[in-house]
Amino acid sequence: FISRLPHEFIEAFKSTLEEAKHADLLVHVCDATSPELCEQYDVVMNVLSDLGAAGKPMITVYNKCDLDRADKILPKNTDCCHISAKTGHGVDKLKKMIEERLFPPKK
Repeated sequence: FISRLPHEFIEAFKSTLEEAKHADLLVHVCDATSPELCEQYDVVMNVLSDLGAAGKPMITVYNKCDLDRADKILPKNTDCCHISAKTGHGVDKLKKMIEERLFPPKK
């Protein structure tokens, strides 16, 4: 949605978005059913880069994975999580991922 916002709205959101620079962890939630998923992902990554937050640790969350339209080829790596906010599927895994990233076990 960011790519379609009028310029004045982007400027209004910028101070809020700039907080991403100070975050310990970013959680990027994507609509897994969106036909524009890749483009939306790229827009967010570009905005984060422009703000100087591109190198921050991030978990990409693909929501709506309970729907038939959800893309079956979504990435499955250690930096992403597939959830359904509607059914709760995957939410416990997401919480665990966040906890592990923010509070890694001591060796």
